[in-house]
Amino acid sequence: CFCHLLKSFLSDTVIFLAILACCCMPMIAFLSHVAFGAVDHAFLHPSPTFLGHSSINHGNSTDQMPGAHKMPTPGAMGKPHSASPDEKTMVGQLQGATEAATGNHYQEFDATSCCTQVVAGVNYFCKVDVGGGDCVHIRMFQPLAGGDVELAGVEENKSPKDNITYIDEQ
Repeated sequence: CFCHLLKSFLSDTVIFLAILACCCMPMIAFLSHVAFGAVDHAFLHPSPTFLGHSSINHGNSTDQMPGAHKMPTPGAMGKPHSASPDEKTMVGQLQGATEAATGNHYQEFDATSCCTQVVAGVNYFCKVDVGGGDCVHIRMFQPLAGGDVELAGVEENKSPKDNITYIDEQ
């Protein structure tokens, strides 16, 4: 029967398209980041930290062999790395917004480490030294096409030993 054949063909086509979307969309999102220049600096220029030689996490991580190079997984939060000069600059641009969000004034505002998350842009989760042995963790977002970085979340009362964790949008 023609109807049965058409139903079978459409069902197979829908399944194929669903599999294609699930497998290819993360790669398409990542490649669009490369095209627009929004890929994590550490991915394109691996440092010893990015290659697993650091204990930024303040622990002795053995889940990655020295020298192993892992691609970031789109949508997943990457491992902590020392803040790059670009990340430090972006964090510095958000000092005023962070002070307004927390109601505090910071004498120091220096990013020490960051994690990134590739989404429809890049989320940066950064540990920021605010002086006096205190830190704040901030989440900042940079859209795909570049654009201005914006503050997306803040966590106060952190110590230099606290791990960077996911911060919900405010």
